[in-house]
Amino acid sequence: MKAFYAMKNSNINSINDLSGKRISVGTAGGAIDAFVRTLFNDLEIKAEIVNLTTTDGRNALENGMIDAICIGHPAPAMQELAITKDIKLIGISGKEIEVYREKHPENTYDMVIPSGYYNKVDEDVLTVGCYNLTMAREDLPEDCVYTVTKALYENIDLVQATYPDFAIQLKQPDIEGINTPLHNGAIRYYKEVGLTIPKELIF
Repeated sequence: MKAFYAMKNSNINSINDLSGKRISVGTAGGAIDAFVRTLFNDLEIKAEIVNLTTTDGRNALENGMIDAICIGHPAPAMQELAITKDIKLIGISGKEIEVYREKHPENTYDMVIPSGYYNKVDEDVLTVGCYNLTMAREDLPEDCVYTVTKALYENIDLVQATYPDFAIQLKQPDIEGINTPLHNGAIRYYKEVGLTIPKELIF
């Protein structure tokens, strides 16, 4: 899921307050960069977008070189910053996300960052999640893809420890929102756990 982070003493309290501000969105061409540019375009938010790594972005935010940073949650870099500095989260909700979702319905679903996850952030923050996909070549052996798919869903604790943002979506087998054909190995696993595969997702 994605959220914007700013310093507590900033005048940024909603996504629209990002207009005219300097925002880091991670690596150029990355998922967050693409998401923010599309979101800002749809909402007509005029901000200066810069591409900094997570660590550089966090440091720039702390030092006042940028006004906000957009990175995925959970964000260890922001947890670290929140130990010594007061931060705030700016979610994405209400009419703003509806405008975005109207054009990109396959990309977002409601998520909540719970209060207390970051030091001194004492309220739930509603934001959006974007689906993560594991892509495979069509000629990859079926048994291989089946084994990987099964391993992901049946080892959530391990995935959580290594890739928390991905683990959020692995609570149970789910193909909702997918519009790309599934590999036969993945289809085999999903059928095994009782999912019905729409014909448009079958090669």
